[in-house]
Amino acid sequence: MSVTVGDITKVLDEAPVIEYRTSIEKSASEKVFDMLDLFYANKHLYDKIQNKN
Repeated sequence: MSVTVGDITKVLDEAPVIEYRTSIEKSASEKVFDMLDLFYANKHLYDKIQNKN
């Protein structure tokens, strides 16, 4: 298999493609915050139950 310099450097000739997924990222970050809220609510409830006993 022969590889040319052009094969290696052709990436430099291509225009970079940048995609921003703001709506997906926002949705994903909202899910993370919801999960954190649920975790802390469960932790608070667990701590409250443990202190009763």
